[in-house]
Amino acid sequence: MWKSCGAVSFNKVKDDLNMKVPHVEGYICSVFDAVLADGRINYMVSEYRITVTRRVSNVVFASHWAKELTTFKRNPEIVEVVHHEVPASSMVKRQNVKVGDYAFMVSDVQPRKNPDLWIPTIQNLKFKVLGVTKPEWCAKLSKLPNFQCIGTFGNVDPITLNTYMANARVLLWMTGGEGFGLPPLEASYWGVFPVALRIPPLIEWFPKDLQGRLVKPKGVTTAPGFLRDWPYVVYRFDPFEFAEVANQVFFDDSFRREAGKSLHNYVSDNYTRGAKYHKFYEIAGRVSAIETKAVGGVKA
Repeated sequence: MWKSCGAVSFNKVKDDLNMKVPHVEGYICSVFDAVLADGRINYMVSEYRITVTRRVSNVVFASHWAKELTTFKRNPEIVEVVHHEVPASSMVKRQNVKVGDYAFMVSDVQPRKNPDLWIPTIQNLKFKVLGVTKPEWCAKLSKLPNFQCIGTFGNVDPITLNTYMANARVLLWMTGGEGFGLPPLEASYWGVFPVALRIPPLIEWFPKDLQGRLVKPKGVTTAPGFLRDWPYVVYRFDPFEFAEVANQVFFDDSFRREAGKSLHNYVSDNYTRGAKYHKFYEIAGRVSAIETKAVGGVKA
């Protein structure tokens, strides 16, 4: 059975893993010593540079980027990468929402999400934006004439969220630091193009022939994270450039139709129904073999 350390996105992935690979023992969380343990798969996401000092039999990362950010003082015997899939709960929607043409954004508010760039970006968009974020930022953004908050982060039911995402013309994803990042994958499943930064780990899975429409980062900085002394790696962008790309994609109907179809087919084939998660069965077998060699808590 899979468990998680409780974040909204982790719980969504945890529930999906329990449905797709129910007989695997695993734990999904951010990487830090306290949550690593033997006897299960440690499925980890890292948005910050961190050094792990604890000895553990295995760590499976959600992205190559998360793996690159992590340094081990004592290397695990198993280090793998398995991308997230589109959660089954993200593949159910209601009928079309009748609010006209709009872009959609959903985001928590942390420094790595680049919230200081949201307002100057949205101010330069030539279309309506519907969003879900923290209450204080709903209040700030709702002062803009083209923004409407349809709910606060963590308080919108999944089907409503999926419905708004599925019927948007584009997804706006202005985050600058992720261990994986589900919204662009979910939007792509619905055939909605994510206007986002061309950064890891997005470019690990995003089709190469469509990456030219992503926004080029403008520098990298660091920001405080939940773990003391371990900063987030944050990619920044020019809000005017981001808005320009978003305006182009929003009004380019031909591109959006073709790209949307391509994205839906690609993600459906490669990131649903256990296409990635089947690898956990093989990893679980290797973890079990390592654990059976343990004698008195010391690896043979």
